Amino acid sequence: MRFWLVLALLLSGLAFADDDDGGNWTLDSTRDGITSYVRSVPGQQTLDFRAVMRVKCDFETSVTALADVEHYPDWFWHMKETKILGDKDLDDIFLYLHIEGITPVEDRDVVVKAEMWQDPISMELNMEGHSVQYEAVPSKGGIVRIPAMTAGFRVTPISPTVTEIELSGSVDPGGAIPIWASNMFITVLPRLSLDNLRSKLAKPAYHEYLRAGRDKDARWTRLFHDFRFTTPAAAN
Repeated sequence: MRFWLVLALLLSGLAFADDDDGGNWTLDSTRDGITSYVRSVPGQQTLDFRAVMRVKCDFETSVTALADVEHYPDWFWHMKETKILGDKDLDDIFLYLHIEGITPVEDRDVVVKAEMWQDPISMELNMEGHSVQYEAVPSKGGIVRIPAMTAGFRVTPISPTVTEIELSGSVDPGGAIPIWASNMFITVLPRLSLDNLRSKLAKPAYHEYLRAGRDKDARWTRLFHDFRFTTPAAAN
């Protein structure tokens, strides 16, 4: 498992949205402990999206799950393939993402570059990325290359046993696709993806799987040596 890909994972095709980046979010739904928002952006046809949930899981395990990028298709809604590109240098991580379309909409793909940082007070860990041109991965027939996307996860320790995970994004899907279909996909994707992730995190066997993989992967230590996996109270 390539846990260091944690940064890349955010790029899965969604966009990181900060509470202080302009606001104007509209509540879309509150269902099964997941709250979803959307907002319109001047000059942009598709909606931005944002979904937040709290899980009964410790901070480090939650981050580890998000770092297991190669297994995103196991829980990320309509994620068909994730592949690491140029993985020898941890300073420049690129991720190829293949998202399955919903008939009659064609599949989409994108290459993203990621970065990650942590708030020293709240311990909140942010993983953010954006689409880039990557000549080594040409467009494929039958798959539309996404022209623009920003993406991110925000992971916040609430207590030693509770973590908040936020998934937000902004994307221009490119190609011919009805705006209503694109916006419907955008409102469903974050909620179902988080719900699937929560189901996996509820299983002790999944925690053991993540822990075993992390302990064996030296890249985890290299990537996260400057990060702290504790609650704000414990950090003081």
